[in-house]
Formats: sequence, C-alpha cells, structure tokens
Amino acid sequence: MSVMHLISLAAVVFLAGGVAEPSNAAESTFWTTGDRLLPAWGFYRNSSDYGGTSPSGAGSAWTCSGGTHGLTWVAEFPTTGKYHAWVRQYGGYGKIGLTVDERPLGDPRGGPGGGKYVWRHLGSLDVENAFHHVDVTVEGGMLDAVLFTLDAELRPESAKLPPPLAEPRLRGLRAYRDDGYLAEPAGPRGFVTGAVRTYEEVRYDWLPRREDLIEPLRGPDKTGTGSERIIGTDTQNRRPGEVPVPVLLGPLSLWGSAGQYVSGSFAVRALRPIAALKAELEQFDGPEGARLAGDAIDLRVVHLRQRNLVMPATRTAVEDFPDLLLRDDRTALPPKGTQGGYGGGACVAGIPAHEARQFWITVHVPPRSKPGIWKGRLRLTGEDAEVCAELPVELEVLDLDLRPVEGYYSIYYPSQPVKQDRPSYVSPERFAAELADQVRHGLNSTTLYGGFETLQAAARAGMTRAPCIMAWPGGDASEQIRRAKELGFDGLLYYGVDEPRTPEQVERCLKESARRQKLGLPMMAAINSRAAQESLRDAVSHPVYNIKVFDSPANEQVAYARSKGFQPVSYWAASPAFPLYYRLMSGLYNTACGYQGSAPWAYQDFPDDRLYTTPAHAMAYPDAAGQPIPTLRWEAFRDGIDDVRYLQALDRAIAAAEARLKQPAPGGKLAAALDEARRVRAEHYESISGRWFQYTFRQRPGDPDRVRRAMAEATCRLKSAR
Repeated sequence: MSVMHLISLAAVVFLAGGVAEPSNAAESTFWTTGDRLLPAWGFYRNSSDYGGTSPSGAGSAWTCSGGTHGLTWVAEFPTTGKYHAWVRQYGGYGKIGLTVDERPLGDPRGGPGGGKYVWRHLGSLDVENAFHHVDVTVEGGMLDAVLFTLDAELRPESAKLPPPLAEPRLRGLRAYRDDGYLAEPAGPRGFVTGAVRTYEEVRYDWLPRREDLIEPLRGPDKTGTGSERIIGTDTQNRRPGEVPVPVLLGPLSLWGSAGQYVSGSFAVRALRPIAALKAELEQFDGPEGARLAGDAIDLRVVHLRQRNLVMPATRTAVEDFPDLLLRDDRTALPPKGTQGGYGGGACVAGIPAHEARQFWITVHVPPRSKPGIWKGRLRLTGEDAEVCAELPVELEVLDLDLRPVEGYYSIYYPSQPVKQDRPSYVSPERFAAELADQVRHGLNSTTLYGGFETLQAAARAGMTRAPCIMAWPGGDASEQIRRAKELGFDGLLYYGVDEPRTPEQVERCLKESARRQKLGLPMMAAINSRAAQESLRDAVSHPVYNIKVFDSPANEQVAYARSKGFQPVSYWAASPAFPLYYRLMSGLYNTACGYQGSAPWAYQDFPDDRLYTTPAHAMAYPDAAGQPIPTLRWEAFRDGIDDVRYLQALDRAIAAAEARLKQPAPGGKLAAALDEARRVRAEHYESISGRWFQYTFRQRPGDPDRVRRAMAEATCRLKSAR
C-alpha cells in the first residue's frame, strides 16, 4: 500500500470521527469550521485537499490575496474554566493568531507544519461562562477550524469531536470594552470624538485609540484651526445659569474638487447617556467671501441594521451592520419622520452610555467653486447644556479639472409612476426624487420600467446618456429616439432578453437582434454565462456583463465587444453589506477590466417596506414621505465613480502636458512632473490585476482614498508645472 494511500485513509478516519477520547471530551469541547465563519472581508472559500487532508467543512477560510485579515466568532463558552484554543490550518505557510475579548492567550504548544491541514495549539486562557468575542487573524494562510476545550490532554487530530457549530454568530456588540481611560478627555461633556476612515466598519461598540481622538484645543479662535491640543473644557468654572461657550475640538479635514460630493466621517463615544445629541454644520466659508449654505451640506447618523453579509461563503449570514444614513437614529425600522432627501446640515443621535455613533458628512461643492480652504464649524449639542462642543471642519478644494464621468453609469430601477395597479408603482413625486438621488450619486442614465412616457422625468433629473426602455421597441422607436435626443440624451436604448441561458432564450435574443439590426435599433441585455456570451457577442450592441464572470483587466470578452464598436458595461448585485465592495466594483477595477461603465442590480427590488424586512437588493430606502434615505453602500458607489473621474482628469492632464512639451519653451519642470504623473498612473491603475475577489480583498478602507489623492496631486503638479 502506498504512503499516499495511507495518508488518505488517515484523513478519512479523521473526518469520520477518529479514535475515541475520554467521554468528557465532547462535553467540554466546542468548535466550528472556517467556512462557517464566512463571509468576511479578505477571505475566499477554498475547498481543495492538501497532502491527503480535506477541509473539515465545505472549505477553509483562505486569504486568497495575501495580507492579514480577521474573522470573528461570538462564541458561547458553556462553562467557566481554563480553555485551550486549537486551530486547524494549512501547515505549509501562513500565521494564525487568536484572542478572546481582545485578551491574548498564554502557553502555546504549537504543532506540526507541512503541505497539509494540521492542528496547532495556540494557547490557553481563563474564560467565564458567557458569550465572548473570538477574533482570529489569518496572515497569508488558510483557517480550517477553531476549537476550544477544557481538556488539556485532548488532541483534536485523534479525538472524537462533537459536531461543529453550523451557524456561529459573526457580529455582536463588545460590551466588555472598558472606556474608563476616556473619562479625562471626555470631561463634563461626557463624550469624546474621534476620526474614522470612510467605509471602515464602525459599530456601536467603537472605542477610539488615544491617537484617534479629536481633542479640545486651547479655546475658541477666529480661524477655526487652533494650535495647542489640551485636555479640558471651559464649562468647568462657569457660574450657575451661565450659558457655556462650546469647547473647541478639531479640526476635521475633508478634501475634493469643484463639481463633487465630498464625504467624511467621525464618531462619538458616550460615557454617559445622551438622549439627543444634535450635530449641526450650517455653512462653509471659502476664498474671497464665497459660501456654501446648509442646503449643500448633508449630515447623518450611521444606523446599524440587519444585513445579509453576502460575500464568498457557504452560508447566509444575517448580522447587524452599518448601513442606513439617518437624520434621526432614534427610531425603529421602517424609520419614522423626515429622513430622506439631501441637505439641511443637521442630524440627531441618541447614544446610550458606553456606546458610540458614527456621523457622516457630505458636502456638495458646486462646479466652478473657488479652490482653497473652506472652513465650517460643526456644533454638537445635547439636551443638557453641559453637552456642548464645536468641531472645526476644513474642506480643501483642489485646483483641478474634474468633469462629469465619461462612460455609461446606470442602475436597474424597477419602480415606475405610470401603472398604479402594479406592485412596482411609486408616485410621480417619489419617482422624481429617486431619479434626482441617482444623479446625485454619479449616474448619467437609468432604466425606465415605466416606458417612454417616463423619459422626461429622467431628463428633468439631469441625466444625459441614453436611458434604457425596459421593453422591446415598436414601430415608433425611431420617433422616440429622435425625441430623446431633443431632450438632451445621446440616444435611447431598448432591452432584450434578460440573462439568456437556455438555447431557447439565446435563439430568441438572436432573432430579436437580427430584427433590430435591420431597423438600426440598439439592444441592451444582461449576460452572465460564457456560453451565452459566445453566442451573442455579435448580436447585443450594449452588453451588460456580470463582472464576476467576465472579470480581470483586458478580458477577452469585453475587449471583443469594444473592438466591434459596442458599449460593454458591467453589472453586479447590490447585496453585500460591505461598502468598500461597491466602491471597487464601480471604480478603478471596473475600468481596468475594460468596461465603459456599470449598471448594477438594483436601486430597489421593490418600493415598499419589505425593503426593511427582507434581504433585498437596494441602494437607498424610502422614508415615510417616499424621499430616498442613502446608505453607506450607495455613498461608496458614488465614490467609485469619482475615482474614475480623478483617473480621467489625470489622463487629460497627461495628454495636455505631452502636447505642451512639443511647444517652444514648455517649462523646465514639466517633463519631471509628467514622468511623475505617468509613474503614479502605472503604480495605482495600470498595476491592477487579478480576478474580482483577488483585487477586492487586497484593498482596505483608506486605500482608495490614498490612490485618489496620489492621482489628484499628480494632476495638480502637471497643471502648475512651468
């Protein structure tokens, strides 16, 4: 019998239960498999066998793009005692660490290595009977299982283990966190503020590090910047009945360009209950007396809600996740009151003691706004006069030519204001508000399920690219296209067969395409299989390819469509809870794959309150009046489109610099600035590689902002080089 056959038999024995240990092993041991700790950012399920060993479940949790990523399990420890922690991992490479309630383990015994799955002892820790947060960090490796046992002698590779936990909790508030060290900086206010990165997962248990605190400065000043950071407030020595002068915090910095919606974020941790903390940012004052009023400023509270995490996984995990952006988070869902729309510069949060809330700022910087530093004051006020602070906010508007995005950016939008007897009906007022919301979030087109008569509403919203009528064209199609162009669109599209897969569906699509080609009419259709694409690649003039099937830079299918003069755009589902995914799918990765835009499914699956109670696809949600409430995912989608706009601005600047170099006396610094701009483009855009999950899982919150800033600075240097 071969050695490999013996190894295979050993693996079968292990999976079948192995050799029996003492009877108390099952009673004192609990565990789960790596695939059941998914979905999680940075991990892909790997179902491969290695060295004759198989995954314990449907696959291991694999950091497919390298780097260090984390998994969380809110585990119930059934008995108080000293628990030993084991992990089963791929032994050939990678490093795994584990904490319980962020406490490290002691006395690790380790374990074997090699190109197979192996059990390793990570250490032990005294744990009380309760739910505890188990955080597992995986550095460039594969995690197959996590096990805890009170049996110090247990060997998992040979023990008869109980069944693994099939549905471990992946999220939960970390009530164990001690915020006592914040008492001094909080002072009489009873809260602290801290900087957070956009699209970082900030939950109600957020606890700032000292270096993240936005601390009080030495008293109010007229510039809104201050100088020396101190701890303390000016409410400590005021007389009874005297109105307190707000403590000055800050500053908080945002940056962007004219013609952009610029976002930023901060969080507040309360050490005592705050029934109603009101945040107000009334205006920004800019260069030469320019001003942005409250209607250009949107201030919101990030609300946690149940979301299906939906990334590569073997299970559906519904957990609380930061999502809705509310004007007042003191509400159950569906949210009550006026929550939707844009502008007003104010929001309200209720914060229990020892919890946190994240605040989201969006500022619309109109086209032709003056470059330079714009300054505002964000006021935080509670019902108790002691709860009072001001946070200077600085908005840096860069001097660059940021134009509307070149390309076709749309979304599937099933609602319609025409046929009241259908479940998809919304009022004309709501339809107009949601189209305006789509334009605010970077779209220049949409899908019109209500037919041609809704075209004017899209024009009034400010859309310019050809909308798609979600029906087949009739005899009046040529007249409809002519009227669309009169309204300012560059044409009008008509849908074909949606996601054709069967031979009958493909044949139907081919026949309809042949009819339209004779009439000179376009066809738009979503395609999500390689077989259908091969059959229809010469038939669909505006293909919408599933980017998870047709991915990777310069993929052949997209390249072929472009060589035909077609307009390929991507689609993907608006279901994952992770906002960063939306920015990457609509942004630079999408462009690097050759797509000329994106049209995800969907703005909303349906228009009613089921959006709040089912795992629906939705970018925005209606308030009680039908006004759209944005989400972090919807904001990230717009940021992805803006990333493309910054790339396009850089490309225009490079082309202009190349033309200037051919002119007499172009300037001594221009050539060096051009070389640097080309280097930035190569490093941050041309280097994009891999399948969608490989690229996506290499990214972290803050990475796209650094890329955008590098491109923006290279663009500005080219403009100013002499």
